Amino acid sequence: MTESVLNHVSGSRGGIVGVYQRHDWLSEKRAACEAWAAYVRGLVEGEPSAGNVVALHRAG
Repeated sequence: MTESVLNHVSGSRGGIVGVYQRHDWLSEKRAACEAWAAYVRGLVEGEPSAGNVVALHRAG
């Protein structure tokens, strides 16, 4: 699905996989893009996004 969101084409859609993998993942891609937009909007506006994106911090 990630490649599809980024509009990349690779060998993962070729051969037998390309024959059977026909789902367009539209609703999943939309949800991923909306979550990313909310995260970026939160960064720009200085407010944490409401969602399941968690900031990771380096220990130490």
